[in-house]
Amino acid sequence: SRQSRGNVPLPRQGISGLQRGNPARSPKRCLLLQSWYGLVVQAIKDFGDAIRRDPNNSLYYNRRGIAWYFKKDCGKAINDFDYAIRLDPQNTYAYRRRSFVFLGKNDFDKAAKNCDEAILHFPNDAFFYYQRGEARLGKDECAKAIEDYDEAIRLSPTGYAAFAFSGRGTAWLA
Repeated sequence: SRQSRGNVPLPRQGISGLQRGNPARSPKRCLLLQSWYGLVVQAIKDFGDAIRRDPNNSLYYNRRGIAWYFKKDCGKAINDFDYAIRLDPQNTYAYRRRSFVFLGKNDFDKAAKNCDEAILHFPNDAFFYYQRGEARLGKDECAKAIEDYDEAIRLSPTGYAAFAFSGRGTAWLA
């Protein structure tokens, strides 16, 4: 599933305006979400402080990018992942996260290009073939998606194989 805690909608109204009986909108859940959201905001501030102290550490940009994504600010997330990659082109995690953001935005062209770039650096990483397959499937390039899923399965018969088999099955039906 592409869902993560970052995709949980935050309550727009105060706790008093919530419906009773709906566990998804319960006061307890809203308090947890508000608390979690506050932690994300604090994480962004903390990573910003870390970056000011050590501006050449790609890890801090990568982690702040994740926090921006959880805050649903995809533009700032992508900027941080881009900068992390500029600082360290071997930062596989920045490529991975940037791919998730592009796919989450249904920007399949950019997701595929991100994976193309990553595959140049990490040609034996099944993840990027799987992700590029997802992007190509989103672009209705089913034959190319199947090729990518096949390569992901070949490179990682036990790791990403289940995801790749599922993606390939979807591509066969498309």
